[in-house]
Amino acid sequence: MSLKITEKEGTFYLDGSINTLTSSLLENHFTHLLHLNNELTINIEGVNEINSNGVSTLLDLYFKASKSNKRLWFTGYGSKDIYNQYNSLNPV
Repeated sequence: MSLKITEKEGTFYLDGSINTLTSSLLENHFTHLLHLNNELTINIEGVNEINSNGVSTLLDLYFKASKSNKRLWFTGYGSKDIYNQYNSLNPV
């Protein structure tokens, strides 16, 4: 399945799969947006499949934002799992 990215009122909504086929496009798109914005919100509620490559991509985006002093927010069902994974890799 493909991945669709839409934007509404400043929040980006993902719909579909985040996997080996879609991860690089996702990362390129949001890396570019992070260069243009200080803050991004990504809603992952519509993600129906995510593999380890997809999780790594989301974590990479989060690390890039953090290193650039930008804010990246994940919302929707499953977002807490992304934050927990980030925190386990980057203890305070």
